[in-house]
Amino acid sequence: MASVIENDELEKRRKEIERISETARLALIFATDKRYYIPLTPENYERSYRIVESLKERGVSLTWENFIKEWGLGSGPSDKETVLAEASAKLYAVAEGLATQADQLHGVGKDFGSTIEIFVDGIREIKDRRDVISLIRDLLQEVAEAHRKVDELTRELEESKQQIKDLKQELRRVQTEALTDRLTGALNRGSLEMMVLLNIKKKKAEGVPFSVAIYDIDNFKDINDSYGHIFGDEVLRKVTETVKASLSNGDLLYRYGGDEFCVLLPGRRLNDALDVMNRALSNVEKLSFPTDKGKLLKVSISIGLAEAVKKDTPKDLLLRADECLYLAKRSGRGNIKTERDLKLSLGGKFVE
Repeated sequence: MASVIENDELEKRRKEIERISETARLALIFATDKRYYIPLTPENYERSYRIVESLKERGVSLTWENFIKEWGLGSGPSDKETVLAEASAKLYAVAEGLATQADQLHGVGKDFGSTIEIFVDGIREIKDRRDVISLIRDLLQEVAEAHRKVDELTRELEESKQQIKDLKQELRRVQTEALTDRLTGALNRGSLEMMVLLNIKKKKAEGVPFSVAIYDIDNFKDINDSYGHIFGDEVLRKVTETVKASLSNGDLLYRYGGDEFCVLLPGRRLNDALDVMNRALSNVEKLSFPTDKGKLLKVSISIGLAEAVKKDTPKDLLLRADECLYLAKRSGRGNIKTERDLKLSLGGKFVE
């Protein structure tokens, strides 16, 4: 009886291992599909695995469309992302070609080495002058052929190096366009939640502090309505440029939507992040924009600031920063409110 139970248990384990292996295989296929540019990191592979597992458990068809819908990437790759994937594939193909050419060069060297060995053996067997002349003639022909092959492969290598250089430039250009907002130069929102998640995980695993700020331009709709969208676009560009210049290396600025932006401040506790954003606030207040009405328009930003805690999800942290932003708006605009202020406004006590 015990043997039967053990066999049943072993069979269950075998099936579970097969299920996990198959899910892992499918997760890798989806995560590396070139129709959408997903960086293959451990975190992304884990997410891919969980999505595949979830789709299988719910009986949902394992199609590319269902996968990216679960991931939250939209209905399919954009033109930029398609170009990015194509450029990456071309770069990989050229790299493979270089490896083949290197093998060929190595082969030429080995062949020539064999020729030298034959020549040495031939010297030992020389009987008269005609043998010497014949041996030298054969050697010169082999040397000439080796030179020809080396020259040909060297030319191909130079062409491949230029191809790689051109493709790298194209890849950098497309990556920059895919990741940045064309109007303001800030990062696009696409990778925001992933970066927030990575920093929260670092907080949990290593205790590295992490803060997030969300800000928008005060009365921006009125600016657009009064002076037009072209003027409003210039205000967006200049304010973004000023905030970005106020940040430190490692800080990331994203366009969150409209005139709302998000700043990620890795390695910063709330007070350190507050110093950085106060600097940005002060620098924006120094800006002025000449209008077609002969006046100089001054602008300001309102900022909400929150620090990650270990139990946070990206949504939790961004929501707290957003609530702090609205508190700043209600407090007269042109200021910063942190979650410390938010807690006190609700009658609570903030604990560091």
